[in-house]
Amino acid sequence: LAQVAAPTVLEAFAGAGRVGYRCGYDELEGLAIDKQTERAAMIARNRPQWEVYQGDAVGLIAGGLGSHRVFTLLDFDPWGDPWPAFVGYWRSRPQPARLVVTIHDGLPQKLERGGGSQVDVIQQFECVKRVSNDALYRRYPDLVPRMVEELTGYAIAGWREAGTSRLNLNWAAVIVAGSSSAAQGVPGTDAIPSMSRPLRPAKGASRSEIRSPA
Repeated sequence: LAQVAAPTVLEAFAGAGRVGYRCGYDELEGLAIDKQTERAAMIARNRPQWEVYQGDAVGLIAGGLGSHRVFTLLDFDPWGDPWPAFVGYWRSRPQPARLVVTIHDGLPQKLERGGGSQVDVIQQFECVKRVSNDALYRRYPDLVPRMVEELTGYAIAGWREAGTSRLNLNWAAVIVAGSSSAAQGVPGTDAIPSMSRPLRPAKGASRSEIRSPA
């Protein structure tokens, strides 16, 4: 959060908001999306200053939901392939000069089974096209920063991987408008400090507090 001034958050796949609470989102401005009505209701209750929507995050984001706002922190936690949401977001609106992207990336689970060639979105990246399907799982952690740069055209000013396992890649990046950092190398994983706090019980909410996309 310290990497951007007055952060405004887009939290897709937000769940009931428990992880967001640990990150301090309840005290910020933002927009949250979750597919389940009950989970979206909890966020609407706990974050009255937020816009909260129930629906398919990928489709809503690609359709321009929230494009009237400027987000400086993107939090995508699909527990699967994050690239459809990230690509849809980036291509659907103007961007600020500096922002933080944090993603729980579950795509390695599919790549380990040799399914990389079936993932249409990542096959659009030139850096991925140069890697064989058999090698994609092993190379994926190194490819992700290149994919971020290729998609955004921004330079990576900070990079952190945390809680990464064999089948998940949890990463955060500070990206800034300007020339690609590929030639300079990606900064070390300690470039972005971690931030968390104890979890509190989520309060309930009525469904009427949730907004429906236009």
